[in-house]
Amino acid sequence: DPQRLIAGGSPRFDAYVRDREEGQTRGKKLVGQLGLDATRPILLVAVPSSEAYINSVDSYQLADFFDTVRLVQKDSPGLQIIFKCRTPRSVVGLEPYLHDMFTTDWAITGTDDSLALLLASSAVVCNNSTFLYHAVLARKPLVLYPWKRFDSYHAAMYAPFIPLIYDKDEAVRVVSRIYSDPSYAAKLMAGQRRFLERYSFD
Repeated sequence: DPQRLIAGGSPRFDAYVRDREEGQTRGKKLVGQLGLDATRPILLVAVPSSEAYINSVDSYQLADFFDTVRLVQKDSPGLQIIFKCRTPRSVVGLEPYLHDMFTTDWAITGTDDSLALLLASSAVVCNNSTFLYHAVLARKPLVLYPWKRFDSYHAAMYAPFIPLIYDKDEAVRVVSRIYSDPSYAAKLMAGQRRFLERYSFD
């Protein structure tokens, strides 16, 4: 009976409501430790996994992803980038590669303090990962990229509310627009609020 079902939420996300003030303080401190400026715009980029599962990316796709982020930064003067890896071990392998691609205003981290990173950032890019829920709950404009074309099941859930992008040029245009058009960023936030009203993390 539908009347007997109670939406209770997931305890893993309680901190996004309970610890926002403390998380903002930690975020400013973390940004400083990474050598960036907490008063300037920051794009938080969740690095896609290249492990052996269906939604992962291969090395060519990962290189293309990083080039997309580079073009966004070029298109948005003053924008800083934080690359968020799943583990500190991933940082070791990627950092030398990114040093050759990004000259300034970027950092990479494997910290597990996602709340602090998100609250210190002004927008987020990630692919099909539970990190997207963290971004929505942190109330940050979110773009889902890269997205696998075969993943139509999840796309049907997210696309009506959150920009879901397959194409590199479109990704650059959409993410850059967050920083050039405040009304567009507000529109994204409104969509994310509607998404939370209708979605249960089961």
